[in-house]
Amino acid sequence: LLSMRIVERYSHMNGWEFLLSHNPTLWDEIESAIAAVDSASCKTMISKDKQKDGRTLYAPKEISRQLEVGVGSFGWNPKRVDFWIPSDYRMTPKLASLGYPEQHALLDETGSDGYRSYNQIDFYKNRVSVEVQFGSKECVAYDLFVKHMSFFLHDRIDLGIEVLAMRSLTLQMPTGPGSFEGEVYNLLRQGRNIPPAPLIILGVDA
Repeated sequence: LLSMRIVERYSHMNGWEFLLSHNPTLWDEIESAIAAVDSASCKTMISKDKQKDGRTLYAPKEISRQLEVGVGSFGWNPKRVDFWIPSDYRMTPKLASLGYPEQHALLDETGSDGYRSYNQIDFYKNRVSVEVQFGSKECVAYDLFVKHMSFFLHDRIDLGIEVLAMRSLTLQMPTGPGSFEGEVYNLLRQGRNIPPAPLIILGVDA
């Protein structure tokens, strides 16, 4: 078994310190789930990219699947929040503070149009959210600035954890995933308190 490992960790707004102080068991579970990923069994994708043509690469979906099995064994589950998006953006401040049924009722009461949508976190337990992101770079920003942040601001989590590939691993994956180094750089150049939510960014390698 060639285990995946955590290589780097960045603590945003004291997310790491908060987790160790309030619930270190959750960290142990995440660490164990990552170590349980059999890296060798994930290297199954034959590249068709021009720069990597013919090489055998790590399959992001298989890494994510094994991580899902690992954290699921510790009782982590997806968490979904449904909401209504109004056709008239001026309704948004009124809807944002309401629950899903109340949002629908207000739209009906005011005769406003809208449509249903949702945000879903990959894994959730004891007010901690985890997103595993080996997809496109754009998805990382959505995780950090929409998913984790909205769950925190609406008092559903105390901190969020984002699992990313180190650049050395992305070079052995299909083109597209954001790297730990690149995404932490993007985060730091926004300023110390943006996004305004405690986060832990993890960089993993095979």
